[in-house]
Amino acid sequence: MKVLYSDPMSYRNLALYDRSLLKNLDADIQVLFWGNERYEFQDGPSVNRIYRYSGKPMPLKAASYLLSQVKLLCALRRHRPQVLHVQWTRMPRVDRLVFALARRVCPRLKVVFTCHDGLGLHGTKMQSRAVKELCLSADRVVVHTETTRAELTERGGIPPERVRVVHHGPLAVDDLPRDGGTLFFEKDPSKVVFGVLGIMSPYKGTDIAVEAWRSSEILAGADDALLVVAGEPGGVSLPEDLPRNVTVVPRKLTNEEFASLLRSVDIVVMPYRRISQSGLLLSALGARKLLLVSRAGELDAPFLFGRPGWVLEKTDVPSLRSLLESIVTEVRERGLPAVDEAVWEALDRHYSWKEAGRLTSALYRELAQEK
Repeated sequence: MKVLYSDPMSYRNLALYDRSLLKNLDADIQVLFWGNERYEFQDGPSVNRIYRYSGKPMPLKAASYLLSQVKLLCALRRHRPQVLHVQWTRMPRVDRLVFALARRVCPRLKVVFTCHDGLGLHGTKMQSRAVKELCLSADRVVVHTETTRAELTERGGIPPERVRVVHHGPLAVDDLPRDGGTLFFEKDPSKVVFGVLGIMSPYKGTDIAVEAWRSSEILAGADDALLVVAGEPGGVSLPEDLPRNVTVVPRKLTNEEFASLLRSVDIVVMPYRRISQSGLLLSALGARKLLLVSRAGELDAPFLFGRPGWVLEKTDVPSLRSLLESIVTEVRERGLPAVDEAVWEALDRHYSWKEAGRLTSALYRELAQEK
C-alpha cells in the first residue's frame, strides 16, 4: 500500500522522530515522505523537501507554507495514496481545508493526524480550538499517551474509536547529524551534574529549578554538585545573582551541543508544570540517564517499570529544593544510584520504535480497508 507522509517540521529531534518511525514501518508499505528543507538525514525513505518556510519573516512564512500545501495536494493527485499521514500542523485552519481538499482529490483517501501535544499546549484558546477542529476532521488521530487520548476524547469531543495511542520511541541523540558545538563545562567525576535542558519556559519549570537551587544553602554552596541550565530563552527571566555552581547557556543548542550536554549530565531535571509528551524525556531514556521528573502528563510513566530516578510529587520551589538536597546528600553518602539493567530493558520494550512502527502499519491497513 502507498502512504503519503507529511511533516512540515521535520528537522532536529522531529527529523529523528520521522526517521525512526519510518524505518520501522512494515516493508510492504510504500512511503512518500514530504518534509522540511532542513531534514538532515540521508538514510531511510527519500524525502521531498517541500516545506521551506523556516527562517522566513511573516507574511512570507505563511505564503511559503500555503504554497507547500498546494504542492502537497498536487502530489496527492499524482500519486493517489490510500493514506495521508500528517505529523504536525503550522496553520491548523488551513490544514483543515487541506484535509477536505485532499479527499476531493483522492475520494477514497484516509487522513491520519498525529497530535503530539494536548489541546492545552497549543497556545491560545483559539489555537487550541483550531487544533481540536483539525483532529475532528481526521479519520484517525494518533497520540503518544493515554493522558492525551483522554483529553482529546473527553475535552475535545473526538470519538474514542478514532484516537489511537502509539508510544513515542526513544530519541538517540547521538544519531543526530553533527553540526558543530563544544561542551560548556569541564566534566569533573567528583561532581554530580544536574541538567535542565531545552527551551527555558514556564511550563517546563525552568524558573522553579533555578530558584530551588539558588535558595538552598546546601545546593548553592556545594562543591560537589553543579546545575546546568541550557536552552533557548522562552519566557523565563533568570536572576543575575546565581551561585557559582550554576552554569547557564541561554541560547538555542546545536545538535552536537545538546548531545554532548546530555552525555555529560548525571541527572536530567524536569519539574514541568504541564506537558503532553516530552522529547527530552525520550532523549534521556535513550541515553539511560537518571531522571528527576514531575507528575505532569506522563513524565512519571517510566517509574511503572522500576526506579530510574526520582519523582517530584509537588511542582513548587520548596518541594524541588528538598528533593535536590536529599539527592545531593544521597550521592555524597552512597554515590549515584545504579538502575537495574532489567528496568532499562523494560523501558526499551515499552518505548519501542519497532512497536510504534507495527502499530502505525496496522493503522494504515485498517484505514485502507474501510469504505
